[in-house]
Amino acid sequence: MAGLGRLTRGFALLVVCLLVGNIAEAARSLQTVRLEATDGADGAGAAAAVADTECKGPHCAERQLQSAISLDVRKDPCGKSPPPPPPLFPNRPPRPEMPAPAPPLFPGDEPQAQAPYLAICGQYYTLRAGDTCTSVVNLYSLSSMGGTSFLQRINPTLNCNNIVASYGISLCVNKYSQWSIPNCYKFANVWDGQSCESISTTYASTLYYGLTDLYMCNNGLDCGALRRGMTMCVWCVGSDQP
Repeated sequence: MAGLGRLTRGFALLVVCLLVGNIAEAARSLQTVRLEATDGADGAGAAAAVADTECKGPHCAERQLQSAISLDVRKDPCGKSPPPPPPLFPNRPPRPEMPAPAPPLFPGDEPQAQAPYLAICGQYYTLRAGDTCTSVVNLYSLSSMGGTSFLQRINPTLNCNNIVASYGISLCVNKYSQWSIPNCYKFANVWDGQSCESISTTYASTLYYGLTDLYMCNNGLDCGALRRGMTMCVWCVGSDQP
């Protein structure tokens, strides 16, 4: 019986030693896996930190979330590569690309700013021998515009007392429809090259709101058809007040 007991104790001791050896080996393997996973996570974390540092803009939130998910992926002890993480937003449509602007059909076809309309003389007449200021007024029906005084006003170099000296020159003889200007404190005559914009700037002290006041003081004004000699009101009731 004593021999059988010693044999049983020896067998039990052998089993214990085998179990202790297997446990130690398993512990060493687990430690190795943990170290490798830690090294991989540290490398991924460093790369993610660099990427996050370089990343600027609202799209960085998605990249940072992707990096956080990749840190949770542990290396497979068997040496297999982990599967790729699922897309963060599987239902998001792709960002459309902005089309390049179409070139102009012809060089210089780009849109240009609209230039203001400038005042002009709408009609000319060349003085000939035998003409007088009165004959010119009658020829172009300028009596309603003011007759000879109007003709000399829109032609400052004309001297009706010595018209012979002006033979051969071109006179402005344009007519136009003059609107009525009631309750006006100050008038201005339109000359070639002027525009409604330039006139409102010149008389800004009496046209507080610029073009708005110019139209208010001149009911019937057409800034696209300014003619030499037109009379404009540049100061009317209320135009100099805010």
